[in-house]
Amino acid sequence: MKPRKITFIIPGAGRSGTTSLFEYLGQHPNIYTPRIKEIRYFSDWQKKGIEWYHSHFSDWTVEKEAGEGSTKYMYSKNAAKRIYNYNEKIKLLFILRDPVERAISNYKWEVARVGENRRFGNIIPDRYIEPSMYGKHMCRFLKYFERNNIKVILFENFKENPQRELKKVFRFLGLDENVHIKTDYKKNKYYQPPISMWLQRKIRSKLDSSFGEEYLYRRSKNALKKIISYVNHAVKVREFPKIREKEKNKARKYVSEDIKNLEVMLGKNLDRWKT
Repeated sequence: MKPRKITFIIPGAGRSGTTSLFEYLGQHPNIYTPRIKEIRYFSDWQKKGIEWYHSHFSDWTVEKEAGEGSTKYMYSKNAAKRIYNYNEKIKLLFILRDPVERAISNYKWEVARVGENRRFGNIIPDRYIEPSMYGKHMCRFLKYFERNNIKVILFENFKENPQRELKKVFRFLGLDENVHIKTDYKKNKYYQPPISMWLQRKIRSKLDSSFGEEYLYRRSKNALKKIISYVNHAVKVREFPKIREKEKNKARKYVSEDIKNLEVMLGKNLDRWKT
């Protein structure tokens, strides 16, 4: 029997609540979500073949909808076209956050995860602002997909009232929206600066070179990395680097034109992101 094609994808944006959205969608009785959220087939792993991709959904049976959430798709130059070629009717769920706040969250995550020790203002725009240029990245998807196949959720609305926003998502997917969802998903416990920044950098550089990113960070099954990271985050000994106002203003200047373009693209007022 030929496997069914999945029906929705959460392509991004990273550090904007995609994991929470994925966890909540998985509670709906008519939605199947795989054990691994970030499969990254359409950005990184097409060489493994469609059978490999569909193997992640092998337990999908009676649920009407099934999907995954790989945030790398949003930034990939090829993912939009590949997804369209796979299923031109697929539904795309984007959750977008104030681009500067997203960049700061991304920066703090890198401090916690890999021991980033440079100041935020010294490394923008390339590393942290570029992923926040939503208009630039959304263009690739709007080139292929009809607007009614794309649902955009604002992170700020999602955080303020997740139940309300989930009802909209269920409606978009054509599902019963009167389903109670537990919206108490806890963020990663390592989201604080490590005890030793040096050690955290070594964990990433040495173990990455030994085992490879797919094994360590996408599948998260390496016991050694888990143990060392756990110990290195066991006690909070420092705060995240303070982001200066002038650094925020610098970042906001970079994204200002892109926000305007996105407003036109989506037909949404995004004034709340401009100050």
